[in-house]
Amino acid sequence: MVSPSGLAVKLIRAPLRQPAARKPAKRMNGVAKLRWIGDEWPPKRQEIEKGTNMLIREANALDAPHLVRFINMAADDLPLHFWQKSVAPDGDPWAYGAERAARETGNFSYKNAWLAEVDGAVAACLLGYRAEETPAPIDPETPAIFIPLLELESLAPGSWYLNVLATYAPFRGRGLGSLLLAHAEAVARNMGCRTISLIAADTHLEARRLYSAKG
Repeated sequence: MVSPSGLAVKLIRAPLRQPAARKPAKRMNGVAKLRWIGDEWPPKRQEIEKGTNMLIREANALDAPHLVRFINMAADDLPLHFWQKSVAPDGDPWAYGAERAARETGNFSYKNAWLAEVDGAVAACLLGYRAEETPAPIDPETPAIFIPLLELESLAPGSWYLNVLATYAPFRGRGLGSLLLAHAEAVARNMGCRTISLIAADTHLEARRLYSAKG
C-alpha cells in the first residue's frame, strides 16, 4: 500500500512461538515469525558492550519529550505534520505532541511505552498495544495522511500492535532494537496475544533488516 505521503507500507503479522520452541524461525506466506528467546524476559540490566549497562523500563509522563521524538522518527515526520496542523501558527508542535504523550489514555500514551537506557541516558523506545478485536470505523475527521495506516492496522485484530520501535542515532548498532523486540514478545505474551503486528515502510531499511533477521 502507498500512503498519501508516497511511502510504501506493508503490514507484517507474526505469530508468537511457544516459549519451549527452539527451532529456527521460518517464513510462511512472506510473514516473519519472530523467535521467542526464553520462558521469561531476562533480567532488565543487560551488558550489551563491555562496561555498558542497558536498562529497559516503563515510560512515565515525564518521558513525553523523548516519546514524541521517537514517535515522529518511527513515522517519518507524519506525526509532526499532524501536530503542526493542530496548533496555532505561533504554537509549538512538539509541546502539543508531548502533551498528548503525557496523557494516561490513547494509543500514544506513555502507558503503552518502554524506554531503553544506556548508562542512564535514554537511547531507544518501544511503543505498542493490543489491537481491538473488532476495529472501530475510522473517524471521518481523521487526516487523510493517516487513513492508509489505520486501514492496515485494522487487518490484524487482537494482535499486539508494535507501533514504534526507534533508536536515537548515537546508540544505533548496539543491539537495542533486538532487545526491545524481544521485550515486545514478552509483553504480547503476558497480555494473551497470539501475534505481533507492525507496519514497515520501505524507507526503514534497518528496521526491515531487523525483522528479517528475526525470522
